[in-house]
Amino acid sequence: MFYKMPAVIVLALAAAIPVFAKDFGLPDSLAGFSLTESDRIQLHPGLVFYSLSHSSGNDQYVLSGPLTSMQDASHQMVQVNAVLDTNKDSVFEAEVENAGAIGKDNFDVGYRLVVSGFANPVVAQQVLHDLGEHANKFTIHHHSSFPGTPANQQLSVLEVIPEKFRGSVQMKLAKDQVEGVEVVSEMVARTSAVAGVNGGFFVYKKALGVIGDPAGLAIINGQLISEAVAHRPALLIQQEPQLRFEVLPDVTTQLRLQAEGRSLPVNGINREPGKVFNCGFYKEASLVSSAHDTVCHSLDEIVVLTSDYGQLPDLSPLAAMAYIDHAGQIKPVSTFEKKALPEKHLLVIATGDKRQALTRFTASSDSATMEFEVFSNGELVTIDAGTSLINGGPTLLLNGAKPVDLWQQEGWSPLHAEGVLSQDEKDDIASDPVARGKRAVFFDGWVNKRHPRTAVGIAPDGTAYFVVAYGRDPTKSAGLTIYEMAQVLSDLGAVRAINLDGGGSSVMIVNGKATGMPSDRSGERAVADALLVLPPSED
Repeated sequence: MFYKMPAVIVLALAAAIPVFAKDFGLPDSLAGFSLTESDRIQLHPGLVFYSLSHSSGNDQYVLSGPLTSMQDASHQMVQVNAVLDTNKDSVFEAEVENAGAIGKDNFDVGYRLVVSGFANPVVAQQVLHDLGEHANKFTIHHHSSFPGTPANQQLSVLEVIPEKFRGSVQMKLAKDQVEGVEVVSEMVARTSAVAGVNGGFFVYKKALGVIGDPAGLAIINGQLISEAVAHRPALLIQQEPQLRFEVLPDVTTQLRLQAEGRSLPVNGINREPGKVFNCGFYKEASLVSSAHDTVCHSLDEIVVLTSDYGQLPDLSPLAAMAYIDHAGQIKPVSTFEKKALPEKHLLVIATGDKRQALTRFTASSDSATMEFEVFSNGELVTIDAGTSLINGGPTLLLNGAKPVDLWQQEGWSPLHAEGVLSQDEKDDIASDPVARGKRAVFFDGWVNKRHPRTAVGIAPDGTAYFVVAYGRDPTKSAGLTIYEMAQVLSDLGAVRAINLDGGGSSVMIVNGKATGMPSDRSGERAVADALLVLPPSED
């Protein structure tokens, strides 16, 4: 059900449009979105799909300056106004904006000069030409790319009411293994799912690790697939005794090999040793903070590969290794000649200073088991055969509030971070192309500009809302900022919410078809995992 909420202004929307919104229980705060009878589909009892749309009439373009200090941006405004004032017919407006202002909070991002009022990019280009030596400081954007402006929007909402829905919601790996990617529509088709959305963040190119490796926590039916990026949130899905959803804040994992009263700490699972995408791990007792879309390097590691990994990589002759069979017996690696691990078999790889530790551990033990624990806010999380967890972030809602103060801890900080920033070329989010690669520019473009987004929110009664905002097409849908997505989920009635992977990955599949147009020019993007809604078994 959609909760009735107090009227608020959302996304700077224009006057209310819909005729049928009240009939379907849309909250007043989403009254600017249209919802007709054909836009609401009850897929099963307790499972409803809503297609929400809004037309803004905003077709303005702006010139956006680089991130800089307030003083420099003000100086740029004087220079630009001197050029604009030579044209008495000019209706353009130059204004200095605080790029770090998000809701009531302020991040140390910087300021920018924005010149608005262009009817089309041709006019903007002409003014850019008139600016002469100042022109290279500006880029042309559609006005709806920025927060607080009217925008066309397309939102897809999947409402799951656990008390009524008798199906299941499952996390699925692409091609049923860590290595590799697959489009969500294929995962939906091969599992006969009713619906599905893209899942968590993942490694998307070889320079960052194993393509398809979840960049954060992944647990499927109680089995650990990928360790957590420390202190990020995760979405928990419990299948039994009744379907249940929860957003866990501040998640960490501990992994170890256990043998005869002795244990050996393990750094990672099912990833390339030495590379940690999105960072967020401990070097001994020292934390390497999470940093989104950044690869950190760790020379001294123990990484375990399981049968979920897929085709094994070429293994470094410099690493120490141990092979553990399904019975927990430690075997010489020379006895292992398969290209993929059999079920319940493990391959342990140690690099750098950790090689001696693994050698000593295996030399004094005939058998070993892999153990792990998950913590949220420092408290142990119960994991059983019906538990799945998927990575995401930042946390959008916590106890009904937007926990903006957690975003930096979770890896979305404008400040310098360890590691090397990496961005998918298909998700060119930098707000300042000249300064691409700088952390403040990345934060500004990723967090506070509108993009396609996927998120999940949980209401007080346990109802889950899976929301996909399509974007990067100002004629159809601009997308949402992170703060705006949090507001949308709050307006739907959620009190806890988590952001999932977005950009070109964002898509919702219902009855075998995408509910909107993904932003990649090539169409639907292949991803590492998905959240699938399966029908009741009797159907």
